[in-house]
Amino acid sequence: MRIGRVILLLICFATIALAQQSSITPELLRPWLTYLASDELEGRATFSEGLGLAAAYIVDQLKEAGVKPGGDHGSYFADYPTVPIDKIVAQLNMDMAGRNHDNMESESNTAYPVGSDRISTELHNIMMDANAGLTKPMTLDFQLNDPTDPERVYYRSDHYNYAVKGIPVIFFTTFLHPDYHRPTDSVEKINFDKLAHIAQFIYEAGRRLGNLDHAPVRDQKGPRLGKGGQGKILASN
Repeated sequence: MRIGRVILLLICFATIALAQQSSITPELLRPWLTYLASDELEGRATFSEGLGLAAAYIVDQLKEAGVKPGGDHGSYFADYPTVPIDKIVAQLNMDMAGRNHDNMESESNTAYPVGSDRISTELHNIMMDANAGLTKPMTLDFQLNDPTDPERVYYRSDHYNYAVKGIPVIFFTTFLHPDYHRPTDSVEKINFDKLAHIAQFIYEAGRRLGNLDHAPVRDQKGPRLGKGGQGKILASN
């Protein structure tokens, strides 16, 4: 990474895994997700004992990795950064990435990036190049990036705290599924190969960002790729 610039990766366990090894594998992710998806945690439902157990487990894992707590709703670092906010060139966020949309087998190699084109066209194109450079590129579907999509995912995760400050972001997900936040979201339904694949994809995007000799240009052109959209974007668009 170039000196003086910062890329934030909000992948949690995948980031811890990369601190331990040079690549992300299903074997590294399986112990954490096996516990978090177990019946003992009751689907991590709101107000359940399982939700508290899951939170305590994640806190312990982050402490072990040397991460210090602070703030609510992912906002603390954005409001009180430990590095100058103008040095943060991008924020890459991953959540809900271990399943297929509606359990469809046809989705086994599909990811749904959100926000990649909204603040920086260059960031979007870097992501596309990173995907193309994978041994098996993923199918990228931009449905959730469509401003008319009813899920409004762009406004619902930790990346948004940075987007409102003008920092280019990408939220990587694999869409919702019938077991989302239910006790039936058990570990045997997780596609570990897919999870490792998308985490490696994000790592490659971050690596390319870190090797730039400049911060990705913030042209603030808003969402251009939505349902049915695909590919790189010309800077003039």
